Amino acid sequence: MNTSGMLRGYMSKNMKVEEIIKVVVKALSCEFEKEVDLESISDDEFKITLDKYVVIMNKKLKSPYGIDRFILEAFEAQGFIIGICANLWN
Repeated sequence: MNTSGMLRGYMSKNMKVEEIIKVVVKALSCEFEKEVDLESISDDEFKITLDKYVVIMNKKLKSPYGIDRFILEAFEAQGFIIGICANLWN
């Protein structure tokens, strides 16, 4: 059974967008063992920061699926290294 898919479905039906993004940001903090900051910068946008990497994200999401992928791809585009030994070089 795809537990991750089941949990995301539950979250999308029972949580507000801001709550879902907070869960994703907390999971990223745990995964990389670094502080990931979440800041509301306007009624429609969040600023997500990990070290020197910054992502501006719209609060009006079409779907909560892929939020983590969107954030990670934006960090990678700025030079963040994702991998087993990523913490050794940062």
